[in-house]
Amino acid sequence: MKLMMKCTRCTYENPNQDTQLIMVEIQDDNLYRLTCPLGHQEITLLLHQKFEILFEVGATAIIDGYHREAVSAFSACLERFHEYYIQVICCHHNIPDVEFSNAWKLIGNLSERQLGGFISLFLLERKQCPQHLIQTSIQFRNDVIHKGKFPTKDEAMKFGKEVLQIVNTLLFQLKKDYLSEVKIIGTSNFVELNRKIDNSILTTAVSYPTIVSISRINEQSPRIDFESEFLELNKRYQKIKSARRA
Repeated sequence: MKLMMKCTRCTYENPNQDTQLIMVEIQDDNLYRLTCPLGHQEITLLLHQKFEILFEVGATAIIDGYHREAVSAFSACLERFHEYYIQVICCHHNIPDVEFSNAWKLIGNLSERQLGGFISLFLLERKQCPQHLIQTSIQFRNDVIHKGKFPTKDEAMKFGKEVLQIVNTLLFQLKKDYLSEVKIIGTSNFVELNRKIDNSILTTAVSYPTIVSISRINEQSPRIDFESEFLELNKRYQKIKSARRA
């Protein structure tokens, strides 16, 4: 799968042009070594959490017609968000990073344990059961991922919409009640990325407006309409594909 990114120099020199958009292979460490069509080279540090990127991958997969892969990406997005939520709450309670890492190793390879950890922590923290996938959606996801079901576009869109609603609602709560911890984790990720770069090349830290984006959640509303966001993503995607063919 690929993501759309921008050359910083092209964006600065021609801010109204769409041709500075380039497609890049997704990197697990969020570091991207870019060479744009005009030959500009730079390293981009993507400041998104993994769950944000996974949802974008799912939406892009639907555009490309890979509906099964989209459901898998949306499901992974929700799992990685649960991990992020636990990390934020542990930060709030001053749990050392090394202890969080040691504990996560015990459940990190088992999705049911991760879900159980998230539900238990949420219940202790907020005195209520968290919002979760409805049973028919859980069965749908299991059929796609474990039984080889090929979903339709409408089914993949419906599943993505439900995941988006859950994640954005919980993100809204995190930014409202644990904003300092959200910032601490974001800064920690940035520092870790900085250790890996070659300072001889232009380096830029960026945060693009993805569909699931921490920076877009505000104090007014956690609601983001998936259909309209999907259409906007599709427009940007088609522009860069047209530019590459020209």
